[in-house]
Amino acid sequence: MTKLVDRVLTRASIAGHHINAYTGTDYSGIESLRKGITDQEQKVKSSHSTVDTAKTSHQESYVKQGAAQKEIVSLLERKASWSPTDLDRYMSLVRSEHLNDQAVQAAKDSLANAERELEDARAELERLERKQYHEEQIWSDTIRRNSTWVTFGLMGFNIILLLAQILFFEPYRRRKIVREVKVALDEKTMSAPSAHIVKQVEEAVQPVEEPLVAVETPVEAVQVSNQPLETVSSENKDAGQTALAAGEVLPEEAVDVSEAVAISDAIDVPEAVEVPEAAAPCESETVVSPQSVSSWDAYKATFHDLFSERLIEMKQVELTTVALQGAATGVAAMGLLFLLLRPK
Repeated sequence: MTKLVDRVLTRASIAGHHINAYTGTDYSGIESLRKGITDQEQKVKSSHSTVDTAKTSHQESYVKQGAAQKEIVSLLERKASWSPTDLDRYMSLVRSEHLNDQAVQAAKDSLANAERELEDARAELERLERKQYHEEQIWSDTIRRNSTWVTFGLMGFNIILLLAQILFFEPYRRRKIVREVKVALDEKTMSAPSAHIVKQVEEAVQPVEEPLVAVETPVEAVQVSNQPLETVSSENKDAGQTALAAGEVLPEEAVDVSEAVAISDAIDVPEAVEVPEAAAPCESETVVSPQSVSSWDAYKATFHDLFSERLIEMKQVELTTVALQGAATGVAAMGLLFLLLRPK
C-alpha cells in the first residue's frame, strides 16, 4: 500500500510539473533563483569579511611604514651623535623602507580587489533579486491570466448548460410529461368503460336470478294441486282470473321475459360507453408531435416560444438564478470586450 501511494504521488508530481510547464506557471525557475540569491548573499558576506581583513592589513602596513619613517627622521635629527648601533639601525630602516612600501602597496591592491569583488557580488545579488522579482511578476500575471480564462470558460460552460436546458432538455421534459399524462389518461379512459360494463352486467343478472324462486314456487303449487278440475272452487278460479287480469304472467313467461330483458341489457351495454370521455384528452391536447414537423420548424417554434406571452410558473430561486446568470454574463462580456479593446 505504501509503495502504491508513493507511486501515485510521484506520478501526480510529474503530471503537475508537466501541467505547470505547459501553462507557464512552473515555479521551479523562481526556486532556483531563490537558491542562487541565497548563495550570492553568502558570497557577499564572505567578500565583506575579506574587505575587512584587507583593510586591517593595509592599516597595519601603513602604520608600520609610518613608524619606520618617524624613526628614520629621529635618527637623522641626531646624526652628529650616532653610535655604531644607531648607524646599523639607520641602515636597516633604510633597507626595510622599500619593503614597507611594497607591503603597503600590496595591501592597498588587495583591499581594492576585495572591494571590487564585494561590489561585483552586490551587483550580482541585486541582479538576481531584480530577476526574481521580474519572474514572480510574470508568474503572478500568468496565474491571473489563466484564472481569468478559466473563469470565462466556466461562465461560458454555464451559459451553454443554461441554453441547452432551455432549448433542448426542458422541451424534451415537457414532451415526456405530456406523453406520460396522455398514456395515463388513455389507460384511465380504457379501464373506466370496462368497470361500467361489468356493473351493468351485474345489475342485469340480478333481476334474472330473482324470478327463479317465483318459478319454482308455482311449479310446486301445480304439482300439489294435481286434482280434478271439478273440485276447484269457484273462488280460486275467480282469484286466478283476477290475478291474470291484473297483468301477471305465467312463470314460464316470466322467465322468458327476464331472459329477454337481460339479453337486451347485455347487448345495449357497449352502446352506453361514453366515447367522448376517451376522446376528451385528445381534443384538449394541443401539443404538436415533433415527428410531424421538420427539425427547422421545431427549432423555429421553440425560438418564437422564448419570446411569446405564454404564462409559465417558476420558483423564486430559479428566477434569482436566471437573473444572476444574466448579470454574470453581462459582466463577463464587458470584461472580455475591455480586454480585447484596451490600448496596448
